[in-house]
Amino acid sequence: MQDLFEPTDWVGIYEPKRVTSKFPNLTIGFTTRNGGVSTEPFHSLNVGLHVQDHQECIIQNRTYIAEQIGFPLSAWVTIEQVHGSHIQKLCIKDLYQENQTSHVPLYSACDGIYTNHRGVLLVTFYADCVPLYFYAPKHHLIGLAHSGWKGTAAQIGRKMIDTWMQEEGVLPKEVYVIIGPAIGSCCYTVDSKVQSAIANTLPPKWVEKIYRPIFDGKYAIDLKLTCYYQILECNIPENQIYQTNHCTSCLNEVYFSYRRDQGKTGRMMSFIGL
Repeated sequence: MQDLFEPTDWVGIYEPKRVTSKFPNLTIGFTTRNGGVSTEPFHSLNVGLHVQDHQECIIQNRTYIAEQIGFPLSAWVTIEQVHGSHIQKLCIKDLYQENQTSHVPLYSACDGIYTNHRGVLLVTFYADCVPLYFYAPKHHLIGLAHSGWKGTAAQIGRKMIDTWMQEEGVLPKEVYVIIGPAIGSCCYTVDSKVQSAIANTLPPKWVEKIYRPIFDGKYAIDLKLTCYYQILECNIPENQIYQTNHCTSCLNEVYFSYRRDQGKTGRMMSFIGL
């Protein structure tokens, strides 16, 4: 069976085709490292402005993506990701602030964002952390959350769902969640402090499924699977949680990886829009 995230007709962009076939009004995907103009070590579709790549190359790469997916750069909404768990609802008036551009994060110290407005593209950036996509069709709500180990320990995925339930009147049965490409347990080891922080977010029946001891107090841990169980604990129907098996570290010809490349690497982006 093919993975959830499959290549598209657009070079350098993957999409969860089982999701887009079900919801054709959604524009949703994840970029790869291929098809852009950046040079090593950011070869070639780097979209992260906070690495040491040339800005003109990054903007050219972003422009290419915007043209392919049909959302102009003026419709992009980015946030300043800090490995926290703050979630922000997009206020449309903020898009029209003086000097506001798609290259400047709209909100600071923020790792989750959502909206019910059509015609905007929510965007977050990655090089191993877990991208979480959220959709509540009945309420026209879309959201993104950036979940590294700190975000996973803070249960940012669960926090997005709780926010929708409390602030937007959404029921768990109305929510769809997509777990995107991220580093897998095959390549991700952590110390006992991190292992404990993540394990403490789940009931005992799930804990042994998310990690395995390796050596000298080190553990291989599965952030994607942890996010899956955290979301399942929110009473989201199991058949409405979609997962990918893609490991950003293993698939070195497809994805950037902060850990594999020892920090000298580019960034991919997740995106969702109505």
